[in-house]
Amino acid sequence: MNLKYHKQLLEHQWNQWPSLNQLSDHVNVHPVTISSFFNHYYHLTISDFLRVIKVERALLMVQNTSKPLTEIAQECGFSDQSHFTRVFKSKTGFLPKQYRRI
Repeated sequence: MNLKYHKQLLEHQWNQWPSLNQLSDHVNVHPVTISSFFNHYYHLTISDFLRVIKVERALLMVQNTSKPLTEIAQECGFSDQSHFTRVFKSKTGFLPKQYRRI
């Protein structure tokens, strides 16, 4: 199984939340196999990996644009601004609004 391909696929679809079944259908591997090997190889679940990518993209948008945080949350694929704020703070230690002021 080519895990680099799976990682690239997730990075390409960074602003989406593909299901494990969608990923497994795309690469023709059982969902449990993908999940297990991905976690073993990258030391992150697929969901955590997607959250990290989304926060990395959001960091750039928060820092380099004046877009409203709700728009950034939506563009980065978060379900709402509250979810975005919780994940952003858990990964960075800052609220998005605080990070923008830095």
